[in-house]
Formats: sequence, structure tokens, C-alpha cells
Amino acid sequence: MGSKTFLQDMELQEVDDADDTVYEYGLPEEEEGGFIGTLSNLVAPARREVIKAPEEKQVPLEELGMDSIPGETMTVKTPGEYGPVETDFSYAPIVRGAKSVLDYGKKLFSDRQTQEDTVQALKAAPAAAVEGGGKFLEDQMAAAMGMSAGYSSVNRPDGEVARFDPLAFTGAVAPAGIAAVSSAKAGETVLGIFGSTMGMGSKKRFAKFTEEVENADDLQFDTPEAREEYLFQKSKGVFVDEAGDPRFEIATKDVDLLPYFKRRNVVEGTSDTYEVATDPTMRTETVLADVLKFDELFKEYPALKSYRVVPLPEEDMLDGTRGIFYPSTTTLAVAPLERKEFLSVLLHEVQHAVDDLEGLQSGSNPEMFATNIMKEADFKYEQLTAERNNFFSFLTDKETSDSFDKYTPDELEILKSKEHRKLMPIAFSGADFAEPLGELRDLYSPIIAKMADWEKKTFDNLVQTQKESIELSDLANTDSKEAFRKYRGTPGEVDARNVQKRFLNPELQLSSLPKNTADTDKLFNLRNKRGDKVSSVSEKTIPVFPKPERMFPEGERPKGGKYLNPITGDDLTGMNVPNANIKINPDGKPSFTVTNQNVDSVGTVGKGNTQIKTNLFKSKAGWKWKESSVDTDNINTVISVTHKGKHYYTLETDFSKGVTLKNYPESKTEPKLRPTVQGQVKMGNRIGTISVRGVEHPVYDKVVTFAKGGLMARR
Repeated sequence: MGSKTFLQDMELQEVDDADDTVYEYGLPEEEEGGFIGTLSNLVAPARREVIKAPEEKQVPLEELGMDSIPGETMTVKTPGEYGPVETDFSYAPIVRGAKSVLDYGKKLFSDRQTQEDTVQALKAAPAAAVEGGGKFLEDQMAAAMGMSAGYSSVNRPDGEVARFDPLAFTGAVAPAGIAAVSSAKAGETVLGIFGSTMGMGSKKRFAKFTEEVENADDLQFDTPEAREEYLFQKSKGVFVDEAGDPRFEIATKDVDLLPYFKRRNVVEGTSDTYEVATDPTMRTETVLADVLKFDELFKEYPALKSYRVVPLPEEDMLDGTRGIFYPSTTTLAVAPLERKEFLSVLLHEVQHAVDDLEGLQSGSNPEMFATNIMKEADFKYEQLTAERNNFFSFLTDKETSDSFDKYTPDELEILKSKEHRKLMPIAFSGADFAEPLGELRDLYSPIIAKMADWEKKTFDNLVQTQKESIELSDLANTDSKEAFRKYRGTPGEVDARNVQKRFLNPELQLSSLPKNTADTDKLFNLRNKRGDKVSSVSEKTIPVFPKPERMFPEGERPKGGKYLNPITGDDLTGMNVPNANIKINPDGKPSFTVTNQNVDSVGTVGKGNTQIKTNLFKSKAGWKWKESSVDTDNINTVISVTHKGKHYYTLETDFSKGVTLKNYPESKTEPKLRPTVQGQVKMGNRIGTISVRGVEHPVYDKVVTFAKGGLMARR
């Protein structure tokens, strides 16, 4: 790849940054020498206050004791003086795209040789050490050079946007300072954020959970809930949520506002109330890493560090809103609040940000569910108010009223009273009202009797408008309550409020299941007023463990055994699942997963479709490998598919038209748990041969069960 051509093909995006230079980000200038130093500066996760800036001056060579021509000078640099180092990865210039990087880039890339050195150094990074391989390195090369020249991203010729990501580099490749990320000590708890599969440490957490699930099989629990809570505690916070998603709780005792943020954002006149204020000493906009000390969260979700934090707009505060997360701009807005409440609200919005990164549930607001009935009610009330004011003003004007002279002074006083003007149409509307309407009707009837006929008719119309307004108001009130109920039940909102609750009650952390501390049940399959899905339970894939009768405690053994969900302990026996897959993994361990849905029927009956049964077949039952085109050193189990009296052996079976988790308790042979369906089978590629008690049989990479026309329909 030629660097000149490659760079010329890039379109660079300018970084907009402030001019203030109170803080030095990355390394001090005197530590930047050479390519390694300058590249390290880009990613050094540090900043320090500049007490005295470094200086340069031209000193005559003769003053330095050197032979020289008169007038020759040498540049002498006086090192700067700096305050204590504050360490946080978001302070790295390459992450912030700060003005200091722009200045540095101008210096670095004014020299062609330095450009070539940069290209060669990045090209020398082993592709195998970086996730994404060669193309990723190519993107990172372009993005790193663009960022160091003051650009936030590089638009590649193919239309993709490349951004420099220092966290993507492994330890062997990373420049100095990249690994400077601290983590919380295990078991220390104050605050919980619910993460999922996108967390950097999720695989390790879920592996621990799986290990505890296997251990729990040897224990007895009074209820499935007791088993769940045991696993939650033993795995240090892993759980399966109500939608079937694997989650984990992040906990750390160090969660707080950063000292720097507290010093510069305390509300004037208070000691412990904070706001997100414009900070002239910061080179860029405030980001979450400038505000929140929560190492474990940033370790799991590094992207959150650069999320913007801004003041909540005043118009939003007027209706009681205290925080908002804007997914489209990855921005969190928070109102001025006392420290504990500020943290609580900020973490509510952080949970929404985590859910957004995970592609899970979203947050909501009541307006998303409110129908147009509220607008109709408001319009009708405005119409009522206008008609009422016009009618009574007309009625009490001597020049326009046909009945003015008939009213007594007391009656005129009633007609001119704002309160009575509102009550008169209500009294005859049939409304269920707090006032004694019978007494009011007795008071108003003599006055109405004195009206001219056309005035009475106008008053009757006013009463009808009042009725319609009351009916619409009642409907709008019901609609508002329903919208608020849906808002509170939106899964993302339930979890975000739960984060706040568990923050304020740290004893709940890693001990009580999140669903047991939620303030309401989650509502799934919600749709907003436009009919778009707000939250839904997708067809989740769950693991299945066919637990044979012999593995249950003596005296509690179900005949034939049961199909169990090893995570929740739920009994799945007899379910008709629309999709299923049994697979022997390269490490030799089998996996069995199904779609978590019970349907009326699976497979297809009729001509050509016959019963298909499957079970695992272990080598100790009497078979051995003869030859194979794949690595079978660890594979001592294959899948046996029985169809039309014949046995087919495979490393994977895909039930494209579903399967029944069938138990044959009266069968004289094992296993009694054999997934069964009506249909046909299609063989995949032959990958080897096994000998079963002296008879050779082919082994396929996959066998698919299907109904006639089923495979064609799936393509």
C-alpha cells in the first residue's frame, strides 16, 4: 500500500476544538522525542495542569563556549512545570482530537520522512495481534495519521468511515500507556449497571456462570427462583433477564463524581450540588470520563468514555425531567442536582446508553404512547372556554342581552362571576362533580327561565359542548394513565430505575436478583402511538440439557428423565420448538439449542415424510474413527439420526422445521430422551468414517431435517 496514494484518496473531517491551553494532554513536549515518543503522546492517558509553559530561546553559540561565526545561535529549551498527573484514557490526545494534536500534527507531518516512518511503523504491527487483521490496520494507519493531523475521522474511498481506536490494539502492539486502565476489586459493591454480551469481559463472566450452572445440578433448591438467586450470587452478578437475555451486574465501590468535575461544577452558593457547566479550561466538550469515576464500567464499555455530557435544557426541566439520553448523538443531559441525586440520574441515563450499545431494550417517555385524544380534549376545552366567555359576556351586556332587565342584582352578580360561569353549564351536563349539583341547578334554574328563547338555545348548546369536553377529558385522563403505565413498564425504564434503587441500597448488589428489586413488571411487545415496536421479546435461543433419569436424586427421578433449561432450570419436556440445533463442537462437547417458543405443531405429515429420531452416540458404546478430513482428536461423540430404519451419523443436526422434545419413558433402550419430528433428511458433506462394531459408516458435517419443499422455502 503506497502511503501517498492512500492518503490522497481520503476525505478528512475537521476537529472543532477550543483554544484554551491550561492543561497539557498526553506527554509533556520534552518527552515526545522521536517517532515512538510522538506516537506514545497520541495515546498517553494523562493530563496535567501547566504551571509554567516550556520556553525556547535563541542563545548565541559563543555564550555556550562553542566556536562559531558571529550571530550563530542554538535553540535552548527550558522544560515546563506541571501539576500532578491525572490519569484517564479519555485524556489521550488521539481520543480527544484536541487542539494540541492539531498543533502536533502540523509539526509531525511537515516532514516527509516522518510520514514514511509512521507508515512503516504501523505496517510493522503484526496483523494477527489486532482484531480485524490487515484491513483493520490499514484503517487504523489512515485514521491515526488523520487524527494526528487534527482530523476526527477518515472517509475511505469505499465510503466507510475509519476512526482510530487505541483500545483495539493488544499489549504487544500498543504504544506506551494504552494498558493504563484500572479495574475494581472483585466483590466490592455500591452501584449496579446491567451489562450484556457486548461487555469486554462478558465471555469470562458467562463462562463462570456456566460453570456454576453445572455445579448447581448436584444441588437441590426449594424453588426455581432460589436456584436463580444462588447462581446470581455464585457467579458474582450474572443472570438471565425476563426477555431471556444473558446479563451481568457491574459493581464497584469507587463510583463517584471526579474531583476535577466537582471542583469546577459545584453550583455557586452550595457545597454539594452540581451542574454540567461550560469549563473554559477544557479543550473539548465534557465527556462521561470527565465526570464519572467508574473504572469497571469503562473497562467493560470503553466507548462510553467519549459520550458527551451536557446541561439539561431548561424547557425539559419545567416538566420535572431530570435527565435524558440522546442515542443519535450519544449524549447524556443532566439537570443541576445534589451529588447523590446527580449520580443517580446520570446512572439512570448511563443504563440507557449501555442498553443502546447492546442493542437490547430502549428507554421511553409517556408521550411515545399518548394518542391524539389529549389534543382533542385540549381543543374541545379551548372551544368551550371561548363559547362560554362569549355567551356570558353577551348575556350581561345591557346593549346586547334581550333579558338583562329581567335579572335581579344578585342574579346579575352570579352571571358575571367567573366561578359561576364555569359551574352553570356543568350543573346541567350530567357530570359527576364534587360540587352539590342539585343545589346549583336550583340556584341557576330561575335565572335560565328568564332568558330569551334564543339565549336558552345557545345555553343548551353550551351545555352540550361541556358534556363533550368532560367526556374527552375523561378519555384523555385514562389515556394519560395508560401512557404512563406503558412508560413505567418499558423494560429499559424498569432497569434504569432499578439501577437507581440499587445505587441507593448497596446491600442489594450481587445478592438480590434484579427482577426482585424492580418497582414494576416489564411490559413486552409495546408499540408507540405510531405502531412502532418499543420493546419486544424476540425469539430467543436457549440451551437444552436432556437430563436422563439416572442423574436425578433417588426417589425424585422422573421416568425417562427431562429436557431442562440449564440456566433457569425450567422443564422443557414435550415442547414443540420451531427451530433446534444439536452440534458437536471442536472440543468434543455437545451443544443443544432451541428457539424458546412452544408452537402447535412441527414437521410435516403425509407421503414421503416419516419419523426422525436423534440421540448422542458416544465412542464408549462401541465405535471408533477410521479416517476423517477434520481434526477429531477431541471428538468422542457423534449424533445419530434414525430415519426409515437407518442410522446416519453427523457432527451437527439442524431441525429446520422444528422438533418435539420427546420422552419415551417406556422404551426398553437408552436414551429415552430423543428429539423427534416427521419429515425428511438431507445429508451434508462427508467428513469421515467410523466403525461401529466392525461395520463402517460415513460421518457427515451436517444433517438437516426438513419437510418436502422446506429447504427451498428457506433459501
